[in-house]
Amino acid sequence: METSNASAARDYACPGRAQGLGGATGQAPTYNTAQPISATNNPGAPGISGRTAGTINPYNVGIAALGGQTTAGSFSECTHTVDSPFNDLLGRTSHLGILTAYSNPGTLMIPAGLRVFPLKGHELTGWYLYRSMVNAKLLTVAFAPELAARHMNSIGTGEEHEIGGTWQWTLNPNFDIRLLGNIAFAADGMRDLAHLANCNYGGAGTYATSIPCRGNTPALRAEARFRARF
Repeated sequence: METSNASAARDYACPGRAQGLGGATGQAPTYNTAQPISATNNPGAPGISGRTAGTINPYNVGIAALGGQTTAGSFSECTHTVDSPFNDLLGRTSHLGILTAYSNPGTLMIPAGLRVFPLKGHELTGWYLYRSMVNAKLLTVAFAPELAARHMNSIGTGEEHEIGGTWQWTLNPNFDIRLLGNIAFAADGMRDLAHLANCNYGGAGTYATSIPCRGNTPALRAEARFRARF
């Protein structure tokens, strides 16, 4: 399963890249200095109850629950790091006074696959993998103000459905060729996170009247590998 993004390979980006959202305190994160994700003078989605001075609940940590506040963190990878198949990025800062991956919402992965060798030197592999959180209450608390503004009750547990396959041709003991492709669709929890994001251009405008992202775009990946071993 090392060819699957849902397993221990590089994770998929957060839906909507958390556009228009922020953390509980401090300045909002940015894609770059010219295009802030949310107002720099407002720690969170602008213009909603629970994200203005004096009304912020310290447990409503916003995008900090997604593992980071930089493009090198939770916006390019959402739920897990490259070397971990578990949801170790989620919830690290959701408990006051402690930073730990043990606070994550749990991980459930259900894989099914088939590997066949139709001819000498030829290997075909296909798989389906469902990935989810065990309990998403942590994210529901983190984004409580945004959920209320979007008239949503909670965030679901499902992360993605992934379908993929590979063909490998081993020409000799020293050389092989592999073609790989997979496609992933957001499950209910990732679509809920997308609905929280502001899909107005650049994340601008009042959050309560902004256009929510949908999370309907599939993630596509393809690879052609030529390998020599001596």
